[in-house]
Amino acid sequence: MTPKSKILIVDDDPNLRRTLSDILKAKDYLPVAVATGKEALEKIAEELFAVALVDFKLDDMSGLAVMKSIKEFSPATECIMVTGHASQTSAIEAINLGAYSYIIKPYDMDLLLLTIQRAIDKQKTEEALRTSEEKYKALYENAPLSYQSLNDDGCFIDVNPMWLKLLGYERKDVIGQYFGDFLHPDWKPHFLTNFPAFKERGYVNDVQFKIRHKDGHCLDISFEGCIGYHPDGSFKQTYCVFKNITDVKEAEAELLKYQRNLEELVKEQTNKLEEKVAELERMNDLFVGREFRIKELRDKIKELESKRD
Repeated sequence: MTPKSKILIVDDDPNLRRTLSDILKAKDYLPVAVATGKEALEKIAEELFAVALVDFKLDDMSGLAVMKSIKEFSPATECIMVTGHASQTSAIEAINLGAYSYIIKPYDMDLLLLTIQRAIDKQKTEEALRTSEEKYKALYENAPLSYQSLNDDGCFIDVNPMWLKLLGYERKDVIGQYFGDFLHPDWKPHFLTNFPAFKERGYVNDVQFKIRHKDGHCLDISFEGCIGYHPDGSFKQTYCVFKNITDVKEAEAELLKYQRNLEELVKEQTNKLEEKVAELERMNDLFVGREFRIKELRDKIKELESKRD
């Protein structure tokens, strides 16, 4: 259930305070009515109000002074100034001090209620925006991935703390600089070719670069990102995150080296085995030939013995 919005009524007219309080209650608001500026500021210190309706002329202080103090103590409270003595100067002064609106007595009740609701809607929208910005800021500052944004020329607009931590730079060393200048020399042509293609396509997935750490060594990184556009569809900026895949690349290189060594070993052992097989076949041929000759010799001996007898 949505909590009711509190409305502070600051007016020295008791009949107006009572009538307005009854109407606001009927409209499902929570009105709190006071007669003086001092009471108003005491209430503001105790409670949070969505809207304050402040009369321009009070017995103890000016309505503008009350409104100014309210905005200083509770910036989110929207103030609507009410007066029976309107002037362009006072209206401008009220708006400059932060008044949401300026209404002249005797006011149209429907208009006043509409103004109150719009002031509350504005407050809720701004609160939602603040919450969203706080969430984004927390995500931005604590994101586990490095984030960067480039302009149309490929120069840095923004980087997050993880980007700076991973690569060892300070923000002032990066913003406004050309991204290609942070790459390994062999990878600059790759960026020159792929950045225009990225802007045309609108997104990238697992695009890899070698980027230079401040101390001189290079890291392998993999990008994911998209393009942001202006309302007219023109390029605005890039939004990209990347992860450090140096360990993965080193592991892949080690695995490839191991596979090559294994292939060489298998090839070497295969060659040795083939040589052994060839030697065995040769020896077998020799053995078979020897046995055949022995048999021939025996047969010859038997033949001679038979003739002798």
